[in-house]
Amino acid sequence: MINLIYIRAAILENTGVALPVERVLELLVEEGLVTPAQASNDALIFRGYGEFFEHDLATTSVEKAADYINLPPLRGRNNPHIRMLFMPADEVRLDRIEGKLDKLSEAINALARLEERTVTIFRRMDASETVSLQHAVTLRTLEETSAGRGQTMRLLERVWWIVFTASVGAALFYTKGSP
Repeated sequence: MINLIYIRAAILENTGVALPVERVLELLVEEGLVTPAQASNDALIFRGYGEFFEHDLATTSVEKAADYINLPPLRGRNNPHIRMLFMPADEVRLDRIEGKLDKLSEAINALARLEERTVTIFRRMDASETVSLQHAVTLRTLEETSAGRGQTMRLLERVWWIVFTASVGAALFYTKGSP
C-alpha cells in the first residue's frame, strides 16, 4: 500500500510546499516511482484514515483500557506488572523511577558494607604488620645477644683448652720427670 499522506508530509517537511494528495500521486507517476496501473488501483493507495474511520484525524489521545474492557478482578494487584496496566502513565513512570531509586539505594548500601569490610581488612593488615615488625625487632635482638654470647663462649672454650693442655702437660711432666 502506498501511503500518500506520509509522502505528502515528507515533501512538506523537505520543501515547505503543501500539495494535495492527488498531485502527490501524479508526481510519483511522473517520476516513475509508481506505475499508472498502481496509481489507478484504489486498493493500493492509502489516502487517509477517512476510508477506515469516521474522521481523517490521526490523534494521539490514549483512552484508558478499563473504560471499554471489563476485566474480572485480578488476584495479585500488588504485582508491579499487573499494577502498571491500571495506572496512568505518570504513575507508571514514577513507579519505575522509585524502583530504580530502590536499586540505587541497595547498591549504595552494598558499597558501604564493602567499604567497611575493606577498612576492617586494612586494619587487620596494619595490626599484622605491627606484630611482624615487633617480631623482627625481637629476632634482631636475639641474634645480637646470641652473637655476643657466641664470642664469649668461644673465648671461654679457648681458655679451657689452654688450661686443660697446660694441666695435662704439667701432670705428665711431674709424673715422668724431666726428659
